[in-house]
Amino acid sequence: MKHRTFIFLLSLFSLYRTFAQCTVTTLNDIITTCPNTSVTVGVYPYSTGVFNTLYNFNSSIPPGWQTTGATTFGTPCGNSIDGTPYYWASTSVGMPSITTSPINTSCGGEIRFDLMYAIQGGTSPCEGPDQMNEGVLLQYSVNNGANWTDIVYFVPDGTTAPHINNSAVPAATGPTPFTQWNTFTYPLPYNAISNGTLFRWIQPNSSGACCDNWGLDNIKFNDNNCANNIITWENGSTQNNITVTPASDTTLYFEVFDSLGILQCTDSVFIDVLSPGFDNLVNLVSANFMPGQQAYTTIHAENLGCQNTSGTISLVLDPLTSFVSAVPAPNSINGDTLYWNYTNLSQPSGNSFIANVTLLTSTNAQVGDSVYLDLKINDLVGDSDPGNNIRNYRFPVLNGYDPNDKKVYPSGDCTPHFVYNDEKLTYTIRFRNTGNSYAYNIKLIDSLNPNIKKESLRILGSSHPVKVHFDNNDVLRFNFDTILLPASISVGPYLSTGYVIFEFEQKPNLAHGAVIKNKARIYFDYNPAIITNQVFNTVTDGSHISESDTLVVFALDSTIWNNQTYTQSGIYSYHSLNQYGCDSVSYLDLNISSLGLSTHTFDFSIHPNPSNGKITIQTTNNEEFELKVSGLDGKSVFTSKISGSSEIDLGYLAPGTYLVSCTLNGSEITKRIVIK
Repeated sequence: MKHRTFIFLLSLFSLYRTFAQCTVTTLNDIITTCPNTSVTVGVYPYSTGVFNTLYNFNSSIPPGWQTTGATTFGTPCGNSIDGTPYYWASTSVGMPSITTSPINTSCGGEIRFDLMYAIQGGTSPCEGPDQMNEGVLLQYSVNNGANWTDIVYFVPDGTTAPHINNSAVPAATGPTPFTQWNTFTYPLPYNAISNGTLFRWIQPNSSGACCDNWGLDNIKFNDNNCANNIITWENGSTQNNITVTPASDTTLYFEVFDSLGILQCTDSVFIDVLSPGFDNLVNLVSANFMPGQQAYTTIHAENLGCQNTSGTISLVLDPLTSFVSAVPAPNSINGDTLYWNYTNLSQPSGNSFIANVTLLTSTNAQVGDSVYLDLKINDLVGDSDPGNNIRNYRFPVLNGYDPNDKKVYPSGDCTPHFVYNDEKLTYTIRFRNTGNSYAYNIKLIDSLNPNIKKESLRILGSSHPVKVHFDNNDVLRFNFDTILLPASISVGPYLSTGYVIFEFEQKPNLAHGAVIKNKARIYFDYNPAIITNQVFNTVTDGSHISESDTLVVFALDSTIWNNQTYTQSGIYSYHSLNQYGCDSVSYLDLNISSLGLSTHTFDFSIHPNPSNGKITIQTTNNEEFELKVSGLDGKSVFTSKISGSSEIDLGYLAPGTYLVSCTLNGSEITKRIVIK
């Protein structure tokens, strides 16, 4: 499925980086590319608020400018901000517009202007726009008007949007923020930088000659004399644009000096070089689970590499859930497991795999229960990071939830949500439009925890195209411009929901007990922020894990263990919680026999424990043992025969706790290991 999910571009709306003494406009904060591929990086620093040119309409239109529609220069609808004449547009003749002569913007900068709408319901020529599509659109062209690109649309209701809304729905019935003169300032978009850029203000739609009047005045350009802001790259280049061919992840640093050689600001552009092969990964974006209610989940798979892959994705359901439907439908279902096939997954092709899956939570589920879902993308030979092919999710059963939330994977063990320092943290921010109309623009703000390694950011997927930006170095911003996300009341949960999935590494060598907290703010257009729940993890060195104890008893009629009487042979377990709320397990290996007392004649050790899956098992003698590794549910995941010292690689298993049993001559000893 062709689905480009993310774009590392600066927004056209005030998405620039501010430093102590200058501002930098870049094409990208982060560039994603394949190894040894040429990439052009460009930056344009400028001093904000320094406007070198001014165009007003005190007498007539400036030389070289053009207008369409009926035009008045004067004060037909009251005074302007400075009390001087202004341009006033009428729809009586054609489509109103005003276009500049070519402007030299080759050094970047800003555009500033005064704008006003007449009030809806007034008398011509002072009758204002009211329908959503009757506003004014600011655009630019770098090919002499052959093509135009939008900068901002002034919606008649007093808000702005990146593009026009072509709906003829009434949006204003009287005064709005635009029905009085206001001054607007926008940084020049990166792609508007040239030595001859045209700008135009145009009203594409109106209700007729009587109506929808608007005015413009005092247009200024910060054309940023290049000599005032001199850029110097780390390699010595002083050009705004440089081309590099990185073989691996690269950070390009630069400094900005003024004409006197005084340093104004420093910054960098990061180039994320993908694996030359492939790196399949899969994530689950999930609603919460409530008894008797449907849960709307999304499978999102990516290949963060340059080599296309094809294969299978599987989702194993919890017994507390049942499958309702999916788009696309699974290619096959086997018991509790759903399977989908995917093809041509890769970053350069822009292909992602997305499946919207509806599950029903059982009425037997109780608050305090957990729903476990196991998600896997097939583990192909050569995957550069097979560790992200499998996700084992645990979701608590709840009574209610907020559809705007944040989740972290892994959620972490025990009450403090323990994770090891070498584990990557995958965050998902989910948002749903629960209003009564479209959301035009959605912005997510995430202030990074100081224990996060900022430069390790990787975007793993998103529901819609998203622009990614760092503000003030440690604030991550996602802009879903012109997302036009419909309301759930009209289209249901999937089409009204969006998300972004991203990953960070922890800073190295964090101390045991270091806490990583994170939450986000979600902005729907100009509404107040919705603050998500806070997720957190605690770094562990493994000392929170309680060792399992094994009690071996032979030749008894019965035994009492943990206040329980046992009369049948077998292996029994007893679960308790330690000080961290971690599960501590004790085992009773009971052999009811009349043959007399027997004793174990062997033992074994495991190291390291915890481990990344590669362990050494050392037995106390050289006889051949039966080795079995199983999950806490008793299901066997590995068997072998060993003797003496044996190295075992269990790195393919999902992180978690497992039982290792060695059996000799009918006697068995079981110990616990942790794979992180």
